[in-house]
Amino acid sequence: MDSAVACHPYVAVDLTHAGVIDAFGLGVLVRARNAARRREGELVLAGPSQFLQTVLRTVRLHTAFRTFNTVPQATTAVGGESPGTER
Repeated sequence: MDSAVACHPYVAVDLTHAGVIDAFGLGVLVRARNAARRREGELVLAGPSQFLQTVLRTVRLHTAFRTFNTVPQATTAVGGESPGTER
């Protein structure tokens, strides 16, 4: 994800196939979000499961990321067809 943010300050992360997340995964997302913001960009989440949304709320990160139901919605939100979409 670091390379995606380094190349493109606006990144959509495809979480449609991620059923769970741990502390390491949350750390990766937060670091990438912070890197995107330093570049005046944004990192958004596409298709997070109900479990992932609950985890984000529980650790109070639900306001740190904009989330979208689908990858197309997320890529549109960050400026169209984004080569920075990460899986």
